[in-house]
Amino acid sequence: GFSGANDGFADCATDLERVDGTLLYSASWVVTGTLGLAFPSTREAMMSIRDICKDLDILRVTDVNYRPVFWDGNKNAREEILRYIGGTSILKATADEVEFLFGIDRDEAMERPYKVLKTMGPECMGVLITDGAAGVAYSFESHGGVMDSFAVPTVDSTGAGDAFTAGFIHRTIGLTGAFQDEFVDLGEDKQYPRAHLPVKQRVAEAFKDKELLADAVVFASAVGAATCMEEGAIDAQPSLKLSERMVEEYGDDLVVTEEGERDFKLPDLKKEWWDWRYSG
Repeated sequence: GFSGANDGFADCATDLERVDGTLLYSASWVVTGTLGLAFPSTREAMMSIRDICKDLDILRVTDVNYRPVFWDGNKNAREEILRYIGGTSILKATADEVEFLFGIDRDEAMERPYKVLKTMGPECMGVLITDGAAGVAYSFESHGGVMDSFAVPTVDSTGAGDAFTAGFIHRTIGLTGAFQDEFVDLGEDKQYPRAHLPVKQRVAEAFKDKELLADAVVFASAVGAATCMEEGAIDAQPSLKLSERMVEEYGDDLVVTEEGERDFKLPDLKKEWWDWRYSG
C-alpha cells in the first residue's frame, strides 16, 4: 500500500554497501522500476547496479512505474529517471509516463512507438508502451505494432503493469530459449545447433521475427488483463495455466496493427554497442 511513511517501503531502502555486485556475474536479466530513485541511498545503489549491468552487458529491463507521491514534490524526478533509464535494454512505460519523460504526446506514442525507441538511443533494443484498456504499443529493432487489450471485467487494475512486464519477460525467455535451441541450415548435409548467442543478441535476433515478438506482447497483455479481474496487486497475479488459457481463448480476437514506416533505422545488433549509429 501507499499509506504511512514513504521510507517504509523495501524497494526504497536499498543500501549500496549491502549490494553484492558479484551476484550479477551470473545474471542474464536485471529488472527494476524507478521508485527507489526518489531516495538518495537507494538511488546510489541503483545507479551502481546500472553501471555493473553495462560493464557485464546484462540485459536490463526498466519498468518506469512513476509515482509522484514517492518523490514528495522533488522537481528533479524527471531528470533522475531519465539518467537511470539511459542504456536500458528494454523500456516499459505507460503512455502518460512517455509524455512526462520525453515530451512525446501520449497519442503519438501509441500510434508511432518507434519515436520513443529512437529517443531512447541505440542501446535500447525495444520499448513497450501500455495504455490500460486502450491497448499496448511496442517497437523493437525490426518490428513494432499496436495491439488491442483483452476485454475483461475490471475489478482492480493495481499490479497490472507489473504483471504485464513479468509476462513479457517470462514469454521472451521461453521463446528465445527455443530460438537458441533450434537446429539451422549451415550449408552442410545436415542441420546443426544454432551458435550460442549472448542473451541480448538472442532476444534481438529472435524478435526479428514479428510473430515471435507479437506472441510475447499478447501473452504479456493476457497476464496484465487477468490481474485486473481480481482485487489486490499480489493475490490477483494469475497462474501460468490461466494466462495461457487467456491467450488460447481470446488471443485470436486481438487486432494487431503493424507499426507505420519509420523515419530512422536501428543498426544491426551484431555490431559492438559503441559502434552503433542511426542512419536517419
